Amino acid sequence: NNDIFLSGSHAVKAEYPMKSDELSYAAKRFGDVYERFLKDSGAKVYYSVIPDKAYFVEDGADVLKMDYDAFLEEYSESMSFAEYIDIMPHLTLNDYYSTDTHWRQEFIIPVAHELISAMGATPTAEYEMVDTEVPFYGVYSGQSAVTLDPDSLFYLDSDVFDGVSVYDFETAGEVPVYDM
Repeated sequence: NNDIFLSGSHAVKAEYPMKSDELSYAAKRFGDVYERFLKDSGAKVYYSVIPDKAYFVEDGADVLKMDYDAFLEEYSESMSFAEYIDIMPHLTLNDYYSTDTHWRQEFIIPVAHELISAMGATPTAEYEMVDTEVPFYGVYSGQSAVTLDPDSLFYLDSDVFDGVSVYDFETAGEVPVYDM
């Protein structure tokens, strides 16, 4: 329903076919930012591609999936100013919420370490996983027209966040990183 199918306990949206016009538009926008703000700054620029959940559905399943090899080939031609960091081997279907499109925050650390290492730095921060104890019904819960079990919702906390705030344009004020 609505291009959403079930793969085990995961609701997955078929993101097919690749939309070359949208890919070109995104690459052009990134190129414009590079040309305008970064080209003469000496900054090193990197990019990664986060695949949609269908990428992880077993081959042989009756599912149309985007051709990420073609995606990366086409995209990398437009991103010659940036170095590609491949994070796909570090992800699985279980790294995503079963009812939503997004990564589960508690599974982001291995990919973050891969990104940090590929950029020549060393991961240093320690994080605590906090259970919100609130059921999470992601976007596919309503769109699939199927009763889905909710996900558990966790977030990562660290002493680093104690001195950080976020500017909220709606309230014109600062809010904590996690505003419960």
